Amino acid sequence: MQETSQCLEKLGRHSWKNAIFYGSYLTIFGVFLIYVASTMDIDAGKLQVIGVTASNTWGLFLLVLLLGYGLVDIPRRQWHDSKRGHKLSEVYFKVAKLSTEKSEAEEGLEDVLEDIKKAAESIRYNNPLHKHLDTILEKCPNNFQKRIRNRDDYQDYNEPSEMPTEKMLVRLHKTVIQATRNHHRTQCQWNSLIESAYELDDIARAHDGLFGICYNNSN
Repeated sequence: MQETSQCLEKLGRHSWKNAIFYGSYLTIFGVFLIYVASTMDIDAGKLQVIGVTASNTWGLFLLVLLLGYGLVDIPRRQWHDSKRGHKLSEVYFKVAKLSTEKSEAEEGLEDVLEDIKKAAESIRYNNPLHKHLDTILEKCPNNFQKRIRNRDDYQDYNEPSEMPTEKMLVRLHKTVIQATRNHHRTQCQWNSLIESAYELDDIARAHDGLFGICYNNSN
């Protein structure tokens, strides 16, 4: 049920984007069609001309729109990047924002690993579902895999109150893949951003120190 709702949500979001994209073309085509219909008779040849004209107008409009954004945004970004204080403040803001996302990704991965641990405690070595559990463990971090695989499967345990089903393991497999990807993505972004912040901070400190030495020598 949850997977169906997610698919419907994605379908609705992409349909809305496509409706906006192609709706603009249909609007231009309609304007040309109304204009030509009010001035002369329309036949198949004129409809083809109207379609080509609307397509060219639509393409030129998008080109001017995107080119205008690039001509303004790229020089402005380069100008802001040349300002050490502005760039460092921007990186600090991104660090604070990414820190929250990184914490959420770590918590999500920990929750999934806890569910996998519970499933591993229920599924013993002679269970037919054990091969599916091994597939799930391959997507987990190495230290977690070793901890789960090194447990004593041959020890007697009480029968679990709820035995995982194959459908539950499939859902758990999808969840751990998504959680692991989110964790790796945020970790890579965090390392890159922290490295950039250290570099900009060192540049700012060196510049301030050099400016202070030059100022003292001038006096």
